[in-house]
Amino acid sequence: MDSANFNELIAALLSIVPQINETFLRPIEQKSLGNLTPTQVRAIRILESRELLSMTQLSTEMDISKQHMTKIINALVEKGYVERVEDKTNRRLVLIQLTKFGRVQIQKSTQQAVELLRLQFKQISEEDKAALIEATQTIKSIVKKIMPGKGQTRNTEPRVEAKI
Repeated sequence: MDSANFNELIAALLSIVPQINETFLRPIEQKSLGNLTPTQVRAIRILESRELLSMTQLSTEMDISKQHMTKIINALVEKGYVERVEDKTNRRLVLIQLTKFGRVQIQKSTQQAVELLRLQFKQISEEDKAALIEATQTIKSIVKKIMPGKGQTRNTEPRVEAKI
């Protein structure tokens, strides 16, 4: 790939991330988990897919300091979304997991997101929907090749049963 094509690729990638965030993610987070900050939402979404994580693992995954992660987790514990549990194999290690309340809130959030996205996707043709599905599958496949092992979670696909 020559440098002009490479620069075009980078520009396209950098421009699509804010568009996806603005169009899909931010409205969903604000509407469904409005009592949480975006960083708190990100933490519980990671915990949803990974089940149990240490503070170190979670702070590494989110690329923030352990001190900041502690503040985030303290707030989520206070709000009832997560809890600290002792590791069964190493009692000195504290793990973080979603509470039942946290899981229920995520399920509600996901359903609200589906309804919001359903309304957005009614505006586009079936051909555009098919193209979007194909494009997202292609992007996921390429990202896996670039970053093997990264993002390998217990549940990489949201549990959604909806026709758009």
